Amino acid sequence: MKLTLFFSIFIFFSLLLLGCINAPYSSESETNSFCKKNGTDISMNLSEARAIAAIDCRGTIGESVSCNSQTGAWWFSFTPETERNDCYGECVVSVESRNATINWQCLMETG
Repeated sequence: MKLTLFFSIFIFFSLLLLGCINAPYSSESETNSFCKKNGTDISMNLSEARAIAAIDCRGTIGESVSCNSQTGAWWFSFTPETERNDCYGECVVSVESRNATINWQCLMETG
């Protein structure tokens, strides 16, 4: 329970610091919702990002999604096929490379 609460708080503040907390997207607006990298003309719609995430990130893509315009990336909540102890992953789709990677966040135990 404490670990779950810790991860929830950690995720919230991580997203808050990145400046990428957005309202959830509805399925009707996925093709009209774009993530654009600041200072460029590079962008990607949400439906394309979701398709890339489904291929590149092995696991279940969640409904929570946001755009970080500083890095030019869609961030998806994510449950990996293979879990890591004391870690959670987020699937990050770059609008520039059009590839996805798993961004692992792990709890470090102190001695």
